[in-house]
Amino acid sequence: MIQLLDIRTLFAVWSVLCSVLTFNLSMFWFYNREEKGAGWWALAMLTTTCGSFLLAFQGFLPSFISIVLANTLFILGWSLFCTGLRKFFLLKKGLAWEIAPVLVLIGSFLYYTYAHPDLAIRIWIFSILLCIASFRCFYLLLDRSETGLKMRSISVGYASLFLAIFFLIRTVLTFFDIGTPQAQSFLSPNVVTVIMMFILIGGYVSLTIGLISLPGQQSRNKLHVTTLNLEKANLKLQQSKESFRNLTDNAVEGIAVVQNKRLVYLNPRMCEMTGYDKDSLLNLESFLPLIAAEARETMMTNYLKRLGGEAAPNRYESLFLKRDGTIYPIELTGVLISWNGSPATLNIVSDISERKAAEEKVRFMALHDNLTGLPNRYLLQERLERALSMARRTKQPLALLFMDLNGFKQVNDTHGHDVGDMLLKGVADRLQTLMRDSDTLARMGGDEFVLLLPQINGRSGVDILMSRIDESLRPPFQFGSLKVQSSASVGCALYPEHGNTEEELLSAADKKMYNVKHLKRKF
Repeated sequence: MIQLLDIRTLFAVWSVLCSVLTFNLSMFWFYNREEKGAGWWALAMLTTTCGSFLLAFQGFLPSFISIVLANTLFILGWSLFCTGLRKFFLLKKGLAWEIAPVLVLIGSFLYYTYAHPDLAIRIWIFSILLCIASFRCFYLLLDRSETGLKMRSISVGYASLFLAIFFLIRTVLTFFDIGTPQAQSFLSPNVVTVIMMFILIGGYVSLTIGLISLPGQQSRNKLHVTTLNLEKANLKLQQSKESFRNLTDNAVEGIAVVQNKRLVYLNPRMCEMTGYDKDSLLNLESFLPLIAAEARETMMTNYLKRLGGEAAPNRYESLFLKRDGTIYPIELTGVLISWNGSPATLNIVSDISERKAAEEKVRFMALHDNLTGLPNRYLLQERLERALSMARRTKQPLALLFMDLNGFKQVNDTHGHDVGDMLLKGVADRLQTLMRDSDTLARMGGDEFVLLLPQINGRSGVDILMSRIDESLRPPFQFGSLKVQSSASVGCALYPEHGNTEEELLSAADKKMYNVKHLKRKF
């Protein structure tokens, strides 16, 4: 049996088997062209077939063809296998590992075939290069993905690792000159060589089967990864929904999604703010019943602009209307979103009643006297400016009265500042009963008051008011068991008779008041 199976015969059998493997890989590539790398595997096996065919004709062909070219085709075949794996796994780096063995083999075989012929060294170089190429295939099959697998394909991995170990053993045997044909003809039968050839054939068959099954394994891995990713995505989506629900349910602001003018989503705070239950809000034909009548047009305009992609304020103040008819101020923040594939607006509503009340309190304190609650000089100045503007347009006069209490210092000195403060508040209360809604009574400080009377009919009406002021202050003020008497000196300035500006009118009224006070002191 061994006599019949010489090396040439084995390579002939090997070339026929490689032809069959080439055909299988070619058909696989033809029906799986979308698999990157399959064409390279078919080309690799074709190259190996050509190399084994040339080795089978050693002795009949020149050494350059049957030795150098044949072995170069073997190494090139392994490089093409590696290229196919690299393409299959979409690896960009590593081209040098596939080119270098081919160049090394060509150079060394030319040298040890012609310059310094040495069969053992050629076999040793050839074996070690095949060992490196096989380990390269095994390396490319190691896991670099997120699949959790240790190897891309068990069958291909074992085949390449088996061949790598085989070529490593062959390298060692060659190095120690065991079973090599260095001392005998290359074509002579050799037990070790024959056994290795059968092992080599088995390894190539296993490698081919593994390569054909590799895309299926890869597809299963991808399907597994896809399934895991979908599970992770669903879990994240569920967690996101729960987080969103927790966020909106515990929000201190009302949150509502409006689509086609209707509320399609809302949080519990929205129900608290409006006085409606959830079902009632979702059944409203539009959001307008939640808006105060005077603010509906502005709110609807902003909503339509936002849906149309036009410029609209993202945050603005408006008025909400509760189910019981209560109107209260709100601040609304609105943005355009997609809700179930259609445009909608996400609205965050804040009740700003407390803030508005605080702002109003601060404004009141800034514009009113802390003791009497009357407008101070700053608010008087604002109202006097408006009254003068109106008077200039209508040509209707106005009056400004400057009033000072007589003997106020003696009240403070005799009865104390607490009684003086009560007297000032008492005077303010009596004077306010004499004022029209359009009039302004302001405290300038100390015991000085100013009365602004817009749209008067003449001096006669002012004189009547001044007489009523004297009459209202004539009765004593009763503070417990204490009675305090008070009177006032009043100076009057008319627009435009005594001035056209605030300063001119105040100065004229102040001077007339001092004249009146001076005359009262004489008498």
